Amino acid sequence: MTTPRASIGAALSGYALVTLVQAVATFGAVAVFTRLLHTQDYGRYTLAMATAMFLQAMLFTWLHAGMVRFYEKTRGDETAFADHLATSWAALGVGAVLAVALALVTQAWFGLLPFATAAFMIGRAALTLALEQHRMAGEVRRYAALETGQAMVGLIAGVALVRLTSLQESAPLFGMAIGTVTALLFDLRVVRAALRGRVSWPHARVLWTYGMPMGLAMLMHLITQLFDRFLVATLMDEAAAGVYAVAYAAADRPLMMIFTWLGMSASPLILAAFERDGQAAAQEAMERLASMILLIVLPAAVGLAMVAEPLSAVLVGREFRGPVVHLLPWIAAASVVNGLTVHYLAVPFVLHRRSGLLAGTMAAAALLNTVLNLLLIPRLGLWGAALATIVAYALVASVRYFFARRWLNLRLPVDDALRCIAATAAMATGLVWLPLPHGAAGLLPSIATGAVLYATAAWALDAAGCRARVNDVLRRVRRAG
Repeated sequence: MTTPRASIGAALSGYALVTLVQAVATFGAVAVFTRLLHTQDYGRYTLAMATAMFLQAMLFTWLHAGMVRFYEKTRGDETAFADHLATSWAALGVGAVLAVALALVTQAWFGLLPFATAAFMIGRAALTLALEQHRMAGEVRRYAALETGQAMVGLIAGVALVRLTSLQESAPLFGMAIGTVTALLFDLRVVRAALRGRVSWPHARVLWTYGMPMGLAMLMHLITQLFDRFLVATLMDEAAAGVYAVAYAAADRPLMMIFTWLGMSASPLILAAFERDGQAAAQEAMERLASMILLIVLPAAVGLAMVAEPLSAVLVGREFRGPVVHLLPWIAAASVVNGLTVHYLAVPFVLHRRSGLLAGTMAAAALLNTVLNLLLIPRLGLWGAALATIVAYALVASVRYFFARRWLNLRLPVDDALRCIAATAAMATGLVWLPLPHGAAGLLPSIATGAVLYATAAWALDAAGCRARVNDVLRRVRRAG
């Protein structure tokens, strides 16, 4: 077997810094931009970000998915591998030209905002292609350095542009574009590696055939996740869309960062295990991933919901706080289901190249989410948008689990689940009964208390084998020292 318990744990520890810095940059952006930008400007910025993500899915996600899926398969043949990289970067160039053309067409209506969106989107797509190469090659430190560097440079540049220029809602996007370009300048070797190969149009068709349904799946996922903001702006107003986006940023982003951290650590190992040793090895790695999700995501989601009031007081401007406090627990629930859908239940589809079916399951959720939003937002406001998202994610999770069971025996680690639930319940009980401060002053004491309570209970119960995992990390630290 190529996926021992320690291997996923080692990858998780390697990517921990990336997740921490991304969290700082994300929360920092919300805290700063909700104070520096007017509500309407922040609403337009969030709609531009959503548009960038939609276009990213249409223009580039197929390429990223194809590059990752065939990286391991071509790696053993030097010529095929070089051609694989060259073809991937050439396809990126085609997408970049299309993005610039779209900005030129739409600038008459939206001014600089389309160019800011295109600059961010192209820079992020190029950096993602480079980062995925490092991730698949197991170059954790280089991945971490590039991702953390771009996050911090992008935030600092965005804040500077808001304060020093009149770019308003375009400033954060231009700032993030500066961050990605800066990181790429320190990673030109990936481009040089691509220049050693030849562009292969037959291979481009292979990438497109596999990746296009993955791009459609991501597009449908984004419609489910983000299209409700456009509906809120239409059925309510742009200010309400900004408030909803802030609530999503406070609840969804930290949980999705954790899921992404787990996914980026485990997915290369699962894919390599499947290609080299077959289905049994992949299934073993999937069980390890399920245990780690229970150990880390469950207490994070419950804790996030319980500190909604002090978290909102620290992170967001005063005019956003009331609605955010009420929305945050519901969006946290939706984010957990979403994370399971994307980073766990989608893996069997990727292994068995069922990308078309993956897209179909997400299309059904996107349609249901849109219909429910149209029905619920006029009646329930922002809470109706959150409820529609929960129902849509629950549907796609159920359908994907039904199909995934045909290819992999996805066994729930019941013993790990019970221990993690018990440890989380102990944490929640303590947070309810202990006399902790309210408001912004209560955030750090609540987080510290919850972490100590959960860690103590998890260690006492040995939840998800956490004692062995911690000892593995400590042994690696001692050897490194």
